[in-house]
Amino acid sequence: MSEPDSTPQPPTTPEVSDRSAVPRTRRGLRRFDPAHRLPAPLATPPAPTPLEVEQFSGLVGRAETQLADVVRLVEASPALSAVVLEAANSAELGLLQPVSRIPHAVALLGLRRLQALAFSLADQVSAAPRH
Repeated sequence: MSEPDSTPQPPTTPEVSDRSAVPRTRRGLRRFDPAHRLPAPLATPPAPTPLEVEQFSGLVGRAETQLADVVRLVEASPALSAVVLEAANSAELGLLQPVSRIPHAVALLGLRRLQALAFSLADQVSAAPRH
């Protein structure tokens, strides 16, 4: 009779779909697995409507405007929220951490940058083809 093969076999990789087989740390956290699939990118948010842009431009254009008023308007519109967050997370500000809250984004941008953003949005809306 021959002896069993004593050469070590390479470890098999667990299937990604089998969550229980994913290696875990001592704290129970899953280890990074390069085979793990990333979620699909988010869909492009809708562009702000002309009415939203008009309200936003009017609000940030007034000298007595409070940032809290701008926050309320931006939070009420998903399209304006996306535009303001995109501006706050731009390379121009050079932040180390991404901004995810509207009040933080509005405070970082300030009224001058928000006014420039309003002018840009107004220009885009006026240049958009009408149906």
